[in-house]
Amino acid sequence: MQFPVNASQQRPTFFELVAADRLVSSLRSALVYSMRVLVSRRPSSSWILDREDECFAAFMTLVETHAFATSNGSMAEGFYGLQRTRWRGSRVRGRGGERDAVDGVTGVKKTRALTRTERALSVLTLVAVPYAREKLDRLHKRLLAHGGGTIARDAARALLRDDEEGEDEDGGVLLRLPSAYVRTPSSLASSTFVKTYPIVNALLEAATFAHWLSFLIDGGDTHDPILRFLGLKITRVSLIETSETRAALDAHRAIAFTFPDRLHLSIAVVAFKLAEWWYGTAEGVVERGSLLPSPPPPPLPPPALDGVGIAPRGRCPVCRRFIVDASTLACSGYVFCSECAFEHVQQVKSCPVTLIPSKNANVRRLFDSA
Repeated sequence: MQFPVNASQQRPTFFELVAADRLVSSLRSALVYSMRVLVSRRPSSSWILDREDECFAAFMTLVETHAFATSNGSMAEGFYGLQRTRWRGSRVRGRGGERDAVDGVTGVKKTRALTRTERALSVLTLVAVPYAREKLDRLHKRLLAHGGGTIARDAARALLRDDEEGEDEDGGVLLRLPSAYVRTPSSLASSTFVKTYPIVNALLEAATFAHWLSFLIDGGDTHDPILRFLGLKITRVSLIETSETRAALDAHRAIAFTFPDRLHLSIAVVAFKLAEWWYGTAEGVVERGSLLPSPPPPPLPPPALDGVGIAPRGRCPVCRRFIVDASTLACSGYVFCSECAFEHVQQVKSCPVTLIPSKNANVRRLFDSA
């Protein structure tokens, strides 16, 4: 099968549209993974994962609102140099009647910028439609998992219950289902949703597939039924439009960062740092005032008569040399060389100085804080 090649510079390719459509889903996966790493380190932030759909929807609302405020396309579309335009370009009147306005440099038909309503609807569909479909998919899976075969199981349980059986007027067995097994309006609505949602979802997927085929084979205007509903299509951003947008943004930034604004920004930074220093100092004073003095260390147990005795300060009581790799015994508190302490406890099972029973687990390494 051969697809017709459109020579128009404004018509995007299949790969550009697919990449733009999949960018948001890839971004969602990356953000969810980042949130899971954050929650693993800060368990107090676990509510983020419980509301990950709402958090991502709020994040995308801010991103898409900023994207449409600075351009005519979404974040993903702008990333690949695409924009949203109307189906029909601007119209100008001449002697021969109305005709499409054409750019004098590129020869491409000019398109009108999106209105505020079209921008708001674009943001709404880009955020609300994926959010709603994600919620409906999860609801359908949950109802399908909990409700599949419920009526059949309930009927089978009722058949096995002797207390629910009785005899009718002809002597036959009369089966009465328990009141808990009677289908309520909520269960009826759930079963209806479970049956109809796959059909509606299949129709939406079929409509999307038909728009893709029309876009690829017949040269349709749009590849998405939502864009057709909004009366929009995806086109490439020309070099002139890119330069004009960049010039407008630079002019806006130049106005925003004039000298008075820079002065205000500097004053705000200085005030913030001053407040940070002030409250940090006050907090330090409060903390120092509320701290209790450290209690004195407990007295060392007296050395045993049959022990190795106490060595001068800085020397090991066992080898009588300067202490190497200092370690202490938790049962007594005396300090030894690590090798001496381990060997003595391993052989004698007691402290060398006090002869208090000890184990290898009582030998604790000491490290110099300096």
